[in-house]
Amino acid sequence: MSSLFDKSNGPLPYFSITGNVNVTAPTFVYGSSQVSPGAELMSSSGATMSGVLTLSAVTVYPESGDQWTLPMEGNIFDIQPFADTGAVTCTTSYTSVTRINNAYADRFVKGSIITMMFPECGNCVPCLAISNSAYISLLGGNNFAPVPSSINSSLVLMSNGYGTWREVSRNGVE
Repeated sequence: MSSLFDKSNGPLPYFSITGNVNVTAPTFVYGSSQVSPGAELMSSSGATMSGVLTLSAVTVYPESGDQWTLPMEGNIFDIQPFADTGAVTCTTSYTSVTRINNAYADRFVKGSIITMMFPECGNCVPCLAISNSAYISLLGGNNFAPVPSSINSSLVLMSNGYGTWREVSRNGVE
């Protein structure tokens, strides 16, 4: 394996296969069970792999509007806080996202799992919320709005492959 390195996106691995190989994900087995990974043959005559091959954390800065585009080079998104509003009297406010990666070229393949890590927020720093919508199906139809001043709130989503998402799990909400 070799890898090019893009300063903004990180390593871009390239496999050069000279014979037939089986490629599989790491497997953890608890107890005395036999390991049975789901290997797939990749031949030297040609094969295609796509998607994020490993966990890749990417820093994301807040966007304006209710539609965000997350970089497809990652699957863990460390969202940075919104700017302090600087108002004299601040109340907790939320900015809601109703769609992620709308454009066809920016869509994650079906089955892609992403984790959004939310920053601490509240008072003069707006909180980011994810709204249940036609494009994001959240558990029980409940919006995701992190508790103000909470640390390590997260939302895990799975791509349906059509620019739509389904919630897998959440952490850090009331």
